[in-house]
Amino acid sequence: MRLTLLLFCALVCLIVVLAEGRERRASSRRSLGLRQQRITRNVRQRNRQSARARPSSRTRKLSAVKKSSKKSNRYGQSFATTTGSRIALKNTANMEYTCKMSIGTPKQIFTILPDTGSSNIWVPGPKCTSRACKIHKKYHPAKSSTYTKVGTAFAITYGSGKVTGKLAKDTVRVAGLAVTNQTFAMTNKEPGTAFVESNFDGILGLGFRSISVDNVKTLVQNMCSEGVISNCVFSICMRGGGSSKRGGALIFGSTSTTAYTGSETYTYTPVTKKGYWQFDLQGFYLGSTKVSGSSQAIVDSGTSLIAAPTSAFNKINKILGCTVTSSGECWMKCSKKVSDVTFVIGGKNFVMAGNKLKLKVRTTKGNTICISAVSDMGTSFWILGDAFIRHFCTVFDVAKSRIGFAASSLSIAVNFGSCRQLRISLHGVENPMGSELSNRFLSINSSTSSNDTDKIRLPLRNRNNIEYFGIVSMGTPKQMFKVMLDTGSSNTWLPSSNCARSNWACQNHRRYDSSRSSSHVKDGRNFTLYYGAGSVIGYLSKDTLHFGGKELPNLIFGEAMFQYQEVFDSVIFDGIVGLGLGERAWANSTPFLDLLCEQHLVEECVFSVYLRRVPGSLRGGEIIIGGIDKSRFSGSIHYVPLTEYGYWKFEMTKVSVGLEKIDVGVSAILDTGTSNILMPEQSYDILHKALKATTDYGLSFVTCELDSLPNIKLLIAGRTFPITPMDYVKEVLLEDSIKVCITRFAPINLNFWILGDVFLGRYYTVYDATEKRVGLARAVPDVAMGG
Repeated sequence: MRLTLLLFCALVCLIVVLAEGRERRASSRRSLGLRQQRITRNVRQRNRQSARARPSSRTRKLSAVKKSSKKSNRYGQSFATTTGSRIALKNTANMEYTCKMSIGTPKQIFTILPDTGSSNIWVPGPKCTSRACKIHKKYHPAKSSTYTKVGTAFAITYGSGKVTGKLAKDTVRVAGLAVTNQTFAMTNKEPGTAFVESNFDGILGLGFRSISVDNVKTLVQNMCSEGVISNCVFSICMRGGGSSKRGGALIFGSTSTTAYTGSETYTYTPVTKKGYWQFDLQGFYLGSTKVSGSSQAIVDSGTSLIAAPTSAFNKINKILGCTVTSSGECWMKCSKKVSDVTFVIGGKNFVMAGNKLKLKVRTTKGNTICISAVSDMGTSFWILGDAFIRHFCTVFDVAKSRIGFAASSLSIAVNFGSCRQLRISLHGVENPMGSELSNRFLSINSSTSSNDTDKIRLPLRNRNNIEYFGIVSMGTPKQMFKVMLDTGSSNTWLPSSNCARSNWACQNHRRYDSSRSSSHVKDGRNFTLYYGAGSVIGYLSKDTLHFGGKELPNLIFGEAMFQYQEVFDSVIFDGIVGLGLGERAWANSTPFLDLLCEQHLVEECVFSVYLRRVPGSLRGGEIIIGGIDKSRFSGSIHYVPLTEYGYWKFEMTKVSVGLEKIDVGVSAILDTGTSNILMPEQSYDILHKALKATTDYGLSFVTCELDSLPNIKLLIAGRTFPITPMDYVKEVLLEDSIKVCITRFAPINLNFWILGDVFLGRYYTVYDATEKRVGLARAVPDVAMGG
């Protein structure tokens, strides 16, 4: 499957900002399925879409012990009382804060994003050919006399996809401090558009070692152990302000930030779980209204806004009277008066002026809209991003495992620039759906006609035309789960009750408990699954799967111990049931589809997919196992042979727009795990040129006059399957009823197309495992509406 739910995360992020949202699941889910979208990651998905002007190569190392009138003028404060080693942050539209860092001897200087939500350092490597690497500075080990080869493989997954590379060691310098033999990653792949559209070359992780990929010792940890800094702390103070690029400072080894706070007094609170900088937020008030009591929170410099738990966000939304987009942003009238906001931390109230909760955004077309600084990422905890740190300087005390806060005295402007620069956090977590909602969903969707008892019907729930999932149970007695039924993969897995407490994705979803199931059989083999937007690690078990009124005993499935990365945090579904063929299943295992056919639970080893794309509707269609439903499509079914038995993959003769050929003789995959339509980068460029689209930092804008836009024609085995503008164009409504329109396509670094939910919403699809073929027919138009 691909977790298209990531690339989507990045594109989604942009889409979200542009007013309706992250429609690309995680495609948040959907980056190359949970592959290309499932950031989102959200960005953490980080969907950091910012102005792409290449940053200056000039480094500014501002030693905190030096007193300079130039520095004083720069920040409007005196730095005479500031100690520690400090480096200036550059502010891009209040959405992205970066600084300079060098690696090697002589120094190779990079623009990096200081990120308290991750723990590794990485920069583009010399062998990276991704689009992002081509426009950012690369590290060249051959040019450094202090380089040491490590060679261990490195992989970390964001909302836009998996960044991979090799580990190396060299001297890393930041803020005038040098750490020799620091382990970092040279990337060889940076997929998606999120990193293409960012100003930074790489990332400086400032989290704890427990979340460091490959257990690499962090930069701050080395600074402390090697005596580079005597006080094992670092501080971040951010500065906001209209078009100003002055962004505050990152300070190592000191809590003295009087230049920003006006005092040395901080309120400290203990870290509740080492990994992220996590603590207990004792309360959140909007005016005199208590929105939230005690709950967990994370301080994350890699997130632009503030993400609230869903329940708290709903209360805030009700008070503000704003319009919520499908990606979780809250749009409001710019004239709206907002009460002050209070964060209760360590027994003290931290007050932020209400007008700072309202952010003005300029669209690429020069229009002004307003959004709330608080967004909804479906989390059970708070993520306090840049919108919080700008108001409260934060001390990260590594030695004492605590976080300190003090109100910032720096001025912050309300207007923060272009909407294309909004980033989405990479750390989104989806709460488990309550049993009451699950039961209500089942009751309205699980009817089966009496004359159709030879087929198994699995109703689907639709989340904003981005994520489709169904309900199944595992074990005896039944343990209920929400699962994505994924035609892009063949294995089944569920979160395990034995998963690590530090793994947010697992802890915030339903978990399978083998000790509660009398039908459980131990397997014990370990497994690792890689998706475009993440990976899953665990061990295999065997139990009975219950679905659609049927039982499937002895299904080998995975109990997930770890789910990386944030893409799995941001989705609703708990696990995945793979609907792919046996060629891509685990060795010595029979996947779901093959097993139910072997056990003759259905007469035909066939299933069909009907997706319902009705805006605002929870009913998402159904998957019919054992045959087809003629009421769901019109005309005849057009069958095409598979070209690769691992995937539901077939050949497209041609893709065209009018007389313009977009692609010829190219393969395509039908993928319920992808939100949009993904295609090779070259095809993407040709297509958008034919559509006369304007590309603006990861989004392709077209006219909203849909009648003037052409159909995109897919010629498949002699029959043409058009995709209409109603399918591939997303209309976003800005304030004052200003409309912009974007396409639902995304480029991938592969040589085939992935036809996700945008295509599957228009066409009823049949998957015939016996004849090794797929079938296509026009879905009933009055139900399969464009979303």
